[in-house]
Amino acid sequence: MKSRQIPLSRVILIVFITILLTVQATWAVGFIMRRNDENRLRAELSDLFMLAEILDILEEHSIHEINRSELVGLLADEIFTRIGDRSYGGFLTSEQYQARLDARTGTHVGIGVTVQHHPHSIEILDVSTNSPAANSGLRVGDLITSIENRTVEGMANSERVALIRGEEGTYVNLTLDRGGETINARVRRARLQLAPPIVYSLAPDGITGIIRIRTFGDDRVRTQFNDALEYLTNSGAEQFIFDVRGNGGGSVGNVVAILRQLLPAGRIITLNYGNGTSQTHYVESDSGFDAPIVVLTDENSASASELFVAALRDNNIGTFIGTTTFGKGSVQRYFRLSNGSAIRTTVGMFYPPSGINFDGVGIIPDIEVQREGNINFNEINFEYDNQLIIALEYFR
Repeated sequence: MKSRQIPLSRVILIVFITILLTVQATWAVGFIMRRNDENRLRAELSDLFMLAEILDILEEHSIHEINRSELVGLLADEIFTRIGDRSYGGFLTSEQYQARLDARTGTHVGIGVTVQHHPHSIEILDVSTNSPAANSGLRVGDLITSIENRTVEGMANSERVALIRGEEGTYVNLTLDRGGETINARVRRARLQLAPPIVYSLAPDGITGIIRIRTFGDDRVRTQFNDALEYLTNSGAEQFIFDVRGNGGGSVGNVVAILRQLLPAGRIITLNYGNGTSQTHYVESDSGFDAPIVVLTDENSASASELFVAALRDNNIGTFIGTTTFGKGSVQRYFRLSNGSAIRTTVGMFYPPSGINFDGVGIIPDIEVQREGNINFNEINFEYDNQLIIALEYFR
């Protein structure tokens, strides 16, 4: 029986350049044909055939079991490592890409956790009620150190997520660090209705509305934000706390749509893309929103949620309480390939109204307050959430 271990070290130097040229050739074929650049087309098709030939030889003669799709995916991931986009870029199978599309509509196959990626581990920020993760004993604060006996250190974020997710009804084996204790968990994947992207409540004072924006990656966030703002205003809210703690970002379109309800007329964001183009989003007319606000942030507020903070800050709206944000000012895009798989790569950087990108730096709050203990991001707790308590005191 053939071993499943593929000796990538023996082929990576040969295949890496081939893969890079192949991706370029695939993308450029239409352009090349329009220019009748037959020599270039012939050369790049030669590289494509060389890759196929290498895989054919390995498949026929190697003593190891060769999975062509898996091998091409691994080599594609190596490209992102070589170009420095390992953290945010990567290769997705057709199933993994479809799972990402599903998540934007509020459902996906997974285990029911919200996570933050670190170099050596994956921190569990939230465990959904009655989810497979909850039923298997996973807890907020657990650190995932390996998935299917593969260490997460050095692994791309997209690959980590892909390994945890999978087909409905199958299991994933996780190794956890729980306060220094090693825990092994076997969790059954299931199709989940994602927690609402918006959680809101009227504070006990009767005049402060709290809106927690859990993610901008769920397209339901626009409608739910509108509903929350309308409900709280009609319930007597005269001032607001917008909470983006633990919000890892999401769609630029979603955050822009929400900011248009809060900002005066002017520029919201400019995106400068790697292909030399740029795009600017504006508020065309004053939103008319003038209620006092506080924004809660933490080290897990990233990307689109940082844009939310920066756009308010640059318009001198609100007071910011919590800890410095993550520092991700780049934009990623998915490109679907001909066989249904996809790649995700960094395509540009975005700039808030100030024109200052915060990538690698983050946004420092006006009032720094460290969170005491873990909180459940699916609910608003007025008793134990010290950062929320201080935000309410600030209004008073």
